[in-house]
Amino acid sequence: MNLKFIPIDFSSFDYDGKNFIKLYGRDSKGLRVCVIDSFNPFIWAILDKKLKDSDIERIISKVSKITIDSSAGRISKVLNVEVHDKSFLGRNVKALKIFLSNYKDSQKFADNLNIKGIIKRREHDINTVHKYLLDKNITPLRWYDVSGKVLGDRDVPSSENLGGIASSLNVDLVFL
Repeated sequence: MNLKFIPIDFSSFDYDGKNFIKLYGRDSKGLRVCVIDSFNPFIWAILDKKLKDSDIERIISKVSKITIDSSAGRISKVLNVEVHDKSFLGRNVKALKIFLSNYKDSQKFADNLNIKGIIKRREHDINTVHKYLLDKNITPLRWYDVSGKVLGDRDVPSSENLGGIASSLNVDLVFL
């Protein structure tokens, strides 16, 4: 199903080990709509320019093993690490894009990146919703074409209904 949608407000949540963003707004008919989209949170680690490939592999191995045992009873971990060429303060650098299992622990992951060869940690302090909007290039109060499924117990198999969230939202349509 396709939908013409204007996002107005946003929030985030996690469910069953996955991260989601709720975009509240209106469709072209004026109906109140909540569009739910998955999001893979990440932070950046800027690497020392003097590192060799073997040093970078060692750092990736260490970073991949970081786990966070939160006070909320969840265990967060690193899902994936990618090496990217980036521009940082006008200089070309190598950086690690570190994908996390839960956006709520971004700061704690950054605190655990005191590894020789990592000179800066970035984007760990950006609000998850803002990061999503930047990553997806979404500007509030602009029209977008959205495609997906209507979310509800009748329309979507139970593994995709996010615990019945559609019935708890005060909107006319929930779109996944």
